[in-house]
Amino acid sequence: MTQELEHFSPLLKNVDSMITKSTNFTPFGCGHLPYNRPLDQYLKYGIIHIDKSSNPSSHEVVTWIKNILECDKTGHCGTLDPKVSGVLTICLNRATRLTKSQQTLGKEYVCVIEFEDKPSKTSFYKAVEKLTGVLYQRPPLMCAVKRDLRLRNIYKIDVLEVSKTKKTSFI
Repeated sequence: MTQELEHFSPLLKNVDSMITKSTNFTPFGCGHLPYNRPLDQYLKYGIIHIDKSSNPSSHEVVTWIKNILECDKTGHCGTLDPKVSGVLTICLNRATRLTKSQQTLGKEYVCVIEFEDKPSKTSFYKAVEKLTGVLYQRPPLMCAVKRDLRLRNIYKIDVLEVSKTKKTSFI
């Protein structure tokens, strides 16, 4: 062992007899490379990410996908309100088992705020600071979810842009 590696000696004990994975590809008897995978496998275990526009509900989009692809089961990984646009993750057939695990992951939102009067920069940033941490939330009447009071944890808010001429801001 060389002198420069001596301080790693417990980690490199028996390094010569260590099993290392080669860079050569050894194909196994099961599975397919993505470009050789049959279409029915994509439909059986597939996940689709759709950029949902702001008019249809998440349930409507999932139903459209189910009818177009003629799937037995479809499920989405979190509801987007009808007036909200964003990425909707849809699991097909056997992949629907993954929906619960995906629903618990964190989400990221981009918000456009329009003011009646342009606020001062300091008052705007103070108001944004108050929106971080644990907050109470009750979904609006028009939402298709149970309207129980909930606790939501807002970990971080970044102000992306504050318009100098208009009364809008992106957070």
